[in-house]
Amino acid sequence: MIKFIVTDQDVVPGVRYAILKQVGSVLGTVSHSNDLQDAVETAQRYAAAHDGAVVEIEVETEAEEEATIGITLDVLRLLFQSARRWWYHRRLRERGEVAEARRRERRSVQEHVRCIEKATVLHVGCGVWTLYRHGWAWLQGYGGLDNLVVQAALCAGVPAFDTTTIPDENLVALLRGPFPGDDPLGTLEHARSLGARVYDDPDQAEEE
Repeated sequence: MIKFIVTDQDVVPGVRYAILKQVGSVLGTVSHSNDLQDAVETAQRYAAAHDGAVVEIEVETEAEEEATIGITLDVLRLLFQSARRWWYHRRLRERGEVAEARRRERRSVQEHVRCIEKATVLHVGCGVWTLYRHGWAWLQGYGGLDNLVVQAALCAGVPAFDTTTIPDENLVALLRGPFPGDDPLGTLEHARSLGARVYDDPDQAEEE
């Protein structure tokens, strides 16, 4: 197979992996050299926008099975937008500390990538969202479906449920259900039965 190398070592590992993964998926369907060139140029433009460059092509290693990880270029775009909107990062840019702002933004994206990769279910409530992992570990923030981290998780294919659509009389019953970190699938079905909107299909989330 053909492997593209991101040469800038400062590029967030998640960005580097997503570029390779995205281009690799394109290569699986291309049949003309023009298509291949388009794939290369797309990756180079994206990498250049985030202080990196895809400039080397290595040929031949045996094809490996593609990982079932949901971090795509679209997911990373959303996470970078979220990082750039953070008030302190904006303040750094206003003070002219652009390099420091970029360093912090990369770190923020990297941390969110790790959380999304390990997430089992996403809960969107009234003004707050929670990204659960197995057990009692989670990441929480303010906002709803319009939050960029929430949109990134949905784009990555993390199963989610929105409890803002549940009637008030069913909210107590929701609390009696399984804990999301222990039983994600059971939580989704329980929430669905009470009137929550459930996103367990990435295509469905995109349509919404």
